[in-house]
Amino acid sequence: MWSRKELKQNAKILMHKRYSQMLGVSSLYLILSGTIFFTINYYYTQINDVINEPSTSIYSIEPDQNFILFLFYFILLSSFIGFIIRTLYTIFIANPLSVGESKYFINNRKDQGRFNNLFYAFSHNYMNIVKVTFFMQIKLMLWTLLFIIPGIIKALEYSMIPYILAERPDISSEEAFRLSKELTDYQKTELFVLELSFFGWYFLGLLLCGIGIIFVYPYYYATMAELYFKLKEIKQIEITPDIPPIPNL
Repeated sequence: MWSRKELKQNAKILMHKRYSQMLGVSSLYLILSGTIFFTINYYYTQINDVINEPSTSIYSIEPDQNFILFLFYFILLSSFIGFIIRTLYTIFIANPLSVGESKYFINNRKDQGRFNNLFYAFSHNYMNIVKVTFFMQIKLMLWTLLFIIPGIIKALEYSMIPYILAERPDISSEEAFRLSKELTDYQKTELFVLELSFFGWYFLGLLLCGIGIIFVYPYYYATMAELYFKLKEIKQIEITPDIPPIPNL
């Protein structure tokens, strides 16, 4: 079995040795994946709505109905275009970056983590990684539509897929889902509690308008990488890392 204390202690040891680089990689991931942007934008929108709350003054000018209709369709079209752009960015950029971040934290356990690990997916079976992560998100969305609880269970079940892809970028989607399920079988309760144990850190990060999350991410991902290897050890599952072909001399 494994314990949260052991995993977090191992993560802290790595952070003491290489925290600056881990923070740099996590920050770059959060920026490039758009996570920080959307978090800050959310807070800005909430604050802006409060500051610019419509006045109920008798001097308010009632806008023209045609203008209101135009504004409605403009916002609707802009929102739709924004949704399409964000979806495509997530599929083709953010998801592969999440696999690259997993690759970095896997290598970081052996003091071999490099900044360019973040872009690992773009040069290693890129379209296969895009396909597998896309299927993962579609399945999560469909399970979540059946109520929140099934979505949470499946999110825990699929949580090891980015790490599997980081070691085997050529793996089929069926095999990736099977391995992640096997790794997390009978571990979901402990895994859920592990996720909850970071809630306090994330809450403190959110108090700083989302920026503080940057400082929590290295701790979280280092812990999850430790869990990945611990689960492989417990389940006695060997996931052969990809080995580049030897060039002909």
